[in-house]
Amino acid sequence: MKAHSPRQRPVAHFSALAVASLILGILALPTLLIAVGFVLALIGVFCGHIALTRIAHSKGRLRGRPAALLGLLCGYFTIVLTPPLAAGLYFGLPAVTEKVDALRIQKKCDAAAKLYLACEAYARDHGDAYPREWTDLEGKYLNMIELRHLQRGAAIPWITPSSEFQLRTHERPVLPARSGQVVVIEEVAPASVSQVIVVRADGNTDMVLNPNHGQGPE
Repeated sequence: MKAHSPRQRPVAHFSALAVASLILGILALPTLLIAVGFVLALIGVFCGHIALTRIAHSKGRLRGRPAALLGLLCGYFTIVLTPPLAAGLYFGLPAVTEKVDALRIQKKCDAAAKLYLACEAYARDHGDAYPREWTDLEGKYLNMIELRHLQRGAAIPWITPSSEFQLRTHERPVLPARSGQVVVIEEVAPASVSQVIVVRADGNTDMVLNPNHGQGPE
């Protein structure tokens, strides 16, 4: 009699859809804040369900059920998390933006005050004459790096709008009665900025309407 060889079991292959579901589900969480995560989660959930169905009907030819389940878990978690996160951003972002703007204005006011003090120190050493250029303050009154940083309003590159403080030409000496009116330092800002900072001769800083506001490029 011929011996019958044992029937070989089919080789199980990993389900590509299960892998896709896992990868998309994992990527959905960290990209949720940029709105891509929700879309990735939907696709991952779709792939996960299809993968589970095909694995169940493959009679052992497909594997990857744990990967598909994990992808579904991450995908559904992202989908459930999206509405409260979106609501939090919608209602909380204005408050955060307001605080950031207030901090930015405070930093510029502090920078303007330091420039004013340096100019006053220069004036005391030069017969009450103000510097003609910012470079006149380099060395004794402010180092070059600090001067340039303050001149830009202590702005953070690529984050805060580009603006600079400029010296305003004015008559010296300034009468005490007019010291609260004469502007000695002014901020020059792009048209997108509605208000700018000015420093008056008495040392007070004010927010005034930006004369360039609303003007398009020539």
